[in-house]
Amino acid sequence: MTYNRSQARPLLTGDEFQLFSASLDDRIKALDKKQLGEVITRTRRARSKYTDMAGRQNIQTARRAGRRAAAHGANRRTEAKAQIFGEALGRLQKRLEHLEKDQSPAGPR
Repeated sequence: MTYNRSQARPLLTGDEFQLFSASLDDRIKALDKKQLGEVITRTRRARSKYTDMAGRQNIQTARRAGRRAAAHGANRRTEAKAQIFGEALGRLQKRLEHLEKDQSPAGPR
């Protein structure tokens, strides 16, 4: 599932939403290479944070519930945040590759 603004907004804090929004078509094209690198770093950090947190929550919930099936539903919000930032990171990295290709000595292909 690819998240859009209306789906991501209720899940994210204000700063997280700004980070997510920077990866969308209307804003990503305004970023230069340096800005893009900074946003990629912040997005990668957020993705790692929520991926790790979801893993820890799944383990804790499974211990309390005694089975993995119960753990899956309890941590959906954290898992959704990890997915949101994973998708955003993919878009940002794709844009960086595009900028680097355009700036290569051979120029655009």
